[in-house]
Amino acid sequence: MRMRWIIRALSLTVILFAVLTAACLSAFAQAAIMPNPFEKIPRTVSEAKRLSHGVMFAGGAQDTDEFKTYSFFLIPDDKWPQRNRPELSSLEEAFKNFGAKIGGQHLAIWFTTLGYDHDVRRDQEFCRKKFNLSVSEGPYVVMMRKHPDDLKKDDKVLAIKLNNISAERVQHVLNILVEDLHSGAAIHEEAIELERLLQIFLSAKDKHGLTGIVIALFKLPSN
Repeated sequence: MRMRWIIRALSLTVILFAVLTAACLSAFAQAAIMPNPFEKIPRTVSEAKRLSHGVMFAGGAQDTDEFKTYSFFLIPDDKWPQRNRPELSSLEEAFKNFGAKIGGQHLAIWFTTLGYDHDVRRDQEFCRKKFNLSVSEGPYVVMMRKHPDDLKKDDKVLAIKLNNISAERVQHVLNILVEDLHSGAAIHEEAIELERLLQIFLSAKDKHGLTGIVIALFKLPSN
């Protein structure tokens, strides 16, 4: 009698283990095939409204309006957030401020995973395949006047390198782009580049004093 109860208990344990294993495998399989809701870059305001995270636009545009420009915030180096963790949240905040300033006809995009972490994989993919940018020279803000799916080889893409600029100084560089987008004029790339270099030197000075400027002169990122 006792042996029968032991056998029954073991059988129930095996069945329960099998059921739990199947449930876990099913959950993992569903997670694997679940589409990332941020995979598609929206073209219109109504499409962007369906995404609660990863895109930003302000008021002033109709739901059916297509965006005039697309600006991406990209951190393609997976080691950068580890080396610069205190800067990461400040840098993300600077880009979100940029997105709030440019208005409803322009879209600001940053890639996230389903868990809302920074999606390094997609950043790397866009840098290498779409924009031909080096992984090591990020973070970047990349702006274009076409939807990225419509880009052709010779289409103009503005890539602003933010490496070696402290997070609190990044906004000075982005403000020039904000003004150009508001005015609808041509983008003043030379002014953006001069401001970028100035903020590299000032960031180095903030960190190392006057010696930092000398160091920055010898470590300017390549163009």
